[in-house]
Amino acid sequence: DSTYLDLTRSWTLWGWWYADDLAANRPIASKWDGAGPNEIALSVELAATRWRLLVNGAGGNVVCEVTDPVPAAATWFFVVAGYDHNRDELFVQINNTSETRTTLGGPLTHGADQFQLLGWSGAGESLLGRGAAFGLVKRVLTQSERDWLYNNGQGRDLKRGV
Repeated sequence: DSTYLDLTRSWTLWGWWYADDLAANRPIASKWDGAGPNEIALSVELAATRWRLLVNGAGGNVVCEVTDPVPAAATWFFVVAGYDHNRDELFVQINNTSETRTTLGGPLTHGADQFQLLGWSGAGESLLGRGAAFGLVKRVLTQSERDWLYNNGQGRDLKRGV
Protein backbone atom coordinates (compact mmCIF):
# COMPACT_ATOMS: atom_id res chain seq x y z
CA ASP A 1 0.00 0.00 0.00
CA SER A 2 1.26 3.48 -0.73
CA THR A 3 0.92 6.68 1.26
CA TYR A 4 -1.13 8.17 -1.59
CA LEU A 5 -3.77 5.53 -1.08
CA ASP A 6 -4.22 6.35 2.58
CA LEU A 7 -7.83 7.43 2.09
CA THR A 8 -8.50 8.48 5.68
CA ARG A 9 -8.75 12.15 4.61
CA SER A 10 -11.02 13.65 1.92
CA TRP A 11 -11.07 11.92 -1.47
CA THR A 12 -13.21 11.58 -4.58
CA LEU A 13 -13.29 8.68 -7.04
CA TRP A 14 -15.10 9.03 -10.36
CA GLY A 15 -15.42 7.23 -13.65
CA TRP A 16 -17.69 5.64 -16.22
CA TRP A 17 -18.92 2.12 -15.41
CA TYR A 18 -20.67 -0.49 -17.59
CA ALA A 19 -21.73 -4.04 -16.64
CA ASP A 20 -22.41 -6.68 -19.26
CA ASP A 21 -24.91 -8.25 -16.88
CA LEU A 22 -26.13 -7.95 -13.31
CA ALA A 23 -26.27 -11.65 -12.50
CA ALA A 24 -24.32 -10.95 -9.29
CA ASN A 25 -22.97 -8.01 -7.29
CA ARG A 26 -20.62 -6.01 -9.50
CA PRO A 27 -17.54 -4.20 -8.19
CA ILE A 28 -16.60 -0.66 -9.19
CA ALA A 29 -13.59 -0.10 -6.91
CA SER A 30 -12.21 -1.55 -3.70
CA LYS A 31 -9.51 -1.41 -1.12
CA TRP A 32 -10.41 -4.70 0.51
CA ASP A 33 -8.80 -8.14 0.53
CA GLY A 34 -12.10 -10.02 0.34
CA ALA A 35 -11.86 -11.36 3.89
CA GLY A 36 -11.21 -8.83 6.65
CA PRO A 37 -13.00 -5.56 7.29
CA ASN A 38 -13.71 -3.51 4.20
CA GLU A 39 -11.51 -0.48 3.90
CA ILE A 40 -13.53 0.63 0.86
CA ALA A 41 -15.91 -1.30 -1.39
CA LEU A 42 -17.86 0.56 -4.07
CA SER A 43 -20.26 -1.70 -5.95
CA VAL A 44 -23.66 -2.38 -7.42
CA GLU A 45 -25.61 -4.65 -5.10
CA LEU A 46 -27.89 -6.87 -7.14
CA ALA A 47 -30.40 -7.93 -4.49
CA ALA A 48 -31.49 -4.39 -3.68
CA THR A 49 -30.66 -2.85 -7.07
CA ARG A 50 -28.61 -0.12 -5.48
CA TRP A 51 -25.26 1.62 -5.73
CA ARG A 52 -23.31 1.03 -2.53
CA LEU A 53 -20.21 2.57 -0.91
CA LEU A 54 -19.19 0.55 2.13
CA VAL A 55 -16.25 1.62 4.30
CA ASN A 56 -14.85 0.53 7.61
CA GLY A 57 -14.61 3.24 10.23
CA ALA A 58 -14.07 3.54 13.96
CA GLY A 59 -17.52 2.11 14.69
CA GLY A 60 -17.47 -0.70 12.11
CA ASN A 61 -18.89 -0.80 8.59
CA VAL A 62 -20.82 2.22 7.34
CA VAL A 63 -22.84 2.19 4.11
CA CYS A 64 -23.93 5.00 1.78
CA GLU A 65 -26.49 3.79 -0.79
CA VAL A 66 -28.23 5.22 -3.83
CA THR A 67 -31.20 3.60 -5.59
CA ASP A 68 -31.83 6.21 -8.31
CA PRO A 69 -30.99 5.76 -11.08
CA VAL A 70 -31.56 2.03 -10.87
CA PRO A 71 -28.46 0.07 -11.98
CA ALA A 72 -28.92 -1.61 -15.35
CA ALA A 73 -26.85 -3.90 -17.53
CA ALA A 74 -25.49 -2.75 -20.88
CA THR A 75 -25.71 0.93 -19.85
CA TRP A 76 -22.94 3.42 -19.10
CA PHE A 77 -23.16 5.22 -15.73
CA PHE A 78 -21.08 8.10 -14.40
CA VAL A 79 -20.18 7.20 -10.82
CA VAL A 80 -18.83 9.65 -8.22
CA ALA A 81 -18.11 8.52 -4.65
CA GLY A 82 -15.90 9.55 -1.79
CA TYR A 83 -15.32 10.82 1.69
CA ASP A 84 -15.60 14.41 2.92
CA HIS A 85 -13.32 14.52 5.96
CA ASN A 86 -14.42 18.04 6.99
CA ARG A 87 -18.07 16.96 7.20
CA ASP A 88 -17.29 13.34 8.24
CA GLU A 89 -19.56 12.08 5.44
CA LEU A 90 -19.47 9.48 2.70
CA PHE A 91 -21.11 10.46 -0.60
CA VAL A 92 -22.34 8.79 -3.78
CA GLN A 93 -23.67 10.45 -6.93
CA ILE A 94 -24.73 8.66 -10.13
CA ASN A 95 -25.15 10.34 -13.54
CA ASN A 96 -24.85 13.76 -11.89
CA THR A 97 -28.19 13.37 -10.08
CA SER A 98 -28.66 14.40 -6.44
CA GLU A 99 -25.82 13.42 -4.17
CA THR A 100 -26.55 11.06 -1.25
CA ARG A 101 -24.53 11.54 1.95
CA THR A 102 -24.14 9.40 5.09
CA THR A 103 -22.31 10.33 8.29
CA LEU A 104 -19.30 8.12 8.96
CA GLY A 105 -18.93 8.78 12.69
CA GLY A 106 -15.16 8.47 13.05
CA PRO A 107 -12.00 7.91 11.05
CA LEU A 108 -11.76 5.52 8.12
CA THR A 109 -9.71 2.36 8.53
CA HIS A 110 -6.36 2.42 6.75
CA GLY A 111 -4.70 -0.92 6.16
CA ALA A 112 -2.43 -2.65 3.69
CA ASP A 113 -5.11 -3.77 1.21
CA GLN A 114 -4.38 -2.90 -2.40
CA PHE A 115 -6.61 -0.51 -4.33
CA GLN A 116 -8.32 -2.00 -7.38
CA LEU A 117 -10.67 -0.65 -10.02
CA LEU A 118 -13.42 -2.91 -11.38
CA GLY A 119 -12.75 -5.70 -8.89
CA TRP A 120 -12.33 -6.73 -5.28
CA SER A 121 -8.66 -6.47 -4.34
CA GLY A 122 -7.39 -9.86 -3.27
CA ALA A 123 -10.75 -11.56 -3.72
CA GLY A 124 -10.16 -12.73 -7.30
CA GLU A 125 -13.43 -11.26 -8.57
CA SER A 126 -13.68 -8.69 -11.31
CA LEU A 127 -16.32 -6.88 -13.28
CA LEU A 128 -17.89 -8.49 -16.34
CA GLY A 129 -18.01 -5.24 -18.25
CA ARG A 130 -15.80 -2.18 -18.57
CA GLY A 131 -14.83 1.15 -17.14
CA ALA A 132 -13.44 4.37 -18.58
CA ALA A 133 -11.87 7.66 -17.52
CA PHE A 134 -11.53 6.84 -13.81
CA GLY A 135 -9.84 9.31 -11.53
CA LEU A 136 -8.99 9.64 -7.84
CA VAL A 137 -8.06 12.85 -6.05
CA LYS A 138 -7.44 13.46 -2.36
CA ARG A 139 -10.11 16.13 -2.01
CA VAL A 140 -13.85 16.51 -2.64
CA LEU A 141 -14.64 17.52 -6.21
CA THR A 142 -16.91 20.54 -6.46
CA GLN A 143 -20.28 20.19 -8.16
CA SER A 144 -19.05 22.37 -11.03
CA GLU A 145 -16.10 19.96 -11.56
CA ARG A 146 -18.53 17.03 -11.55
CA ASP A 147 -20.78 18.85 -14.04
CA TRP A 148 -17.77 19.43 -16.30
CA LEU A 149 -16.70 15.76 -16.10
CA TYR A 150 -20.24 14.47 -16.73
CA ASN A 151 -20.67 16.87 -19.68
CA ASN A 152 -24.38 16.09 -20.12
CA GLY A 153 -23.60 12.37 -20.37
CA GLN A 154 -20.82 12.77 -22.94
CA GLY A 155 -17.94 12.64 -20.44
CA ARG A 156 -14.66 14.45 -20.08
CA ASP A 157 -11.39 13.60 -18.38
CA LEU A 158 -9.42 15.74 -15.90
CA LYS A 159 -5.77 16.35 -16.56
CA ARG A 160 -3.01 16.13 -13.94
CA GLY A 161 -2.60 18.84 -11.34
CA VAL A 162 -6.24 19.05 -10.31
